[in-house]
Amino acid sequence: MPTHCEICETPAATRLYAQGRYICSKCFLGLYFYCEECGGVGLINDSYICNNKQLCYDCWRKYSQWESTKVPQSLTAKKLGSTRCFGVELETAQCNGYLKLRNKTVFGVKEDGSIDGMEFVSPILSGDDGIREVRKFCRLAKNFTVDYQCGFHVHIDLRDTTAEQRKLLAYAYRLTFWLWGALVEKERLGNEFCQSPPYTPEDVLTGNYGHSRYEFINWRAYGTHKTVEIRGFEGTLNAKEICNWVAAHLRFVDAVLNMGLEEINSKFKNKKSHRNLRRIIGKRLSDFYAKNWKEAKLVGILCV
Repeated sequence: MPTHCEICETPAATRLYAQGRYICSKCFLGLYFYCEECGGVGLINDSYICNNKQLCYDCWRKYSQWESTKVPQSLTAKKLGSTRCFGVELETAQCNGYLKLRNKTVFGVKEDGSIDGMEFVSPILSGDDGIREVRKFCRLAKNFTVDYQCGFHVHIDLRDTTAEQRKLLAYAYRLTFWLWGALVEKERLGNEFCQSPPYTPEDVLTGNYGHSRYEFINWRAYGTHKTVEIRGFEGTLNAKEICNWVAAHLRFVDAVLNMGLEEINSKFKNKKSHRNLRRIIGKRLSDFYAKNWKEAKLVGILCV
């Protein structure tokens, strides 16, 4: 058994065992927590607050007021341009009467300590059928509201990928972060629950990235859900904004997963990266986001 803390390396009279590491009580309190439901140990960054309790993911799910419903996977994707599976999480500030939506939507509902309303979570969706379910929910939730505390998150299925593909995808996302960041409200880039990536593209290639789930691109989601979570977009219940954001990322992921390092650099590590991303997501989506990208160039967000 180690005689020193494996994090701060100081001698410790009291040592705690956490996820394969012997650490001192000070480091434990700074990094880990005990789930108040099952007693399991987990990283604080992976904890959830529900009913004023700090919970692990599995216990948090048990507090759902209703679970999302599994829907058949769609084989057609005229709107999305991809049949890759995805899921969305929609946070609200006010959702009076939300229990009336039960049995009317495939979405589930959960509490979230960072917002005043509820968080509505889709099951695994795909293609045209998935988009229809998102639009249906937005119609049902037309009287709900969002505010500055709310976010909209997308999970993209990566079950069919290798570790090398995921690393190159993370690298491509880091190179194009300035483009994605230009499409969301500026306040989101500094939000504590949606931080700008604290690592460089070169860090990604050495495997030094994705240490927190509270980043614009949450790579820790792969360990739990086998997805990458895009946390960047502000809270919205606008079906067009939601569906366009999903489509843009699905098309980007599909394209990059078929590229090697050399091709990724040739497309995104130069002044033409903006044009190449436009080609990947298509004219309709490019036109939808054109104003944001034009303003980004004018204010020099290229250096973000």
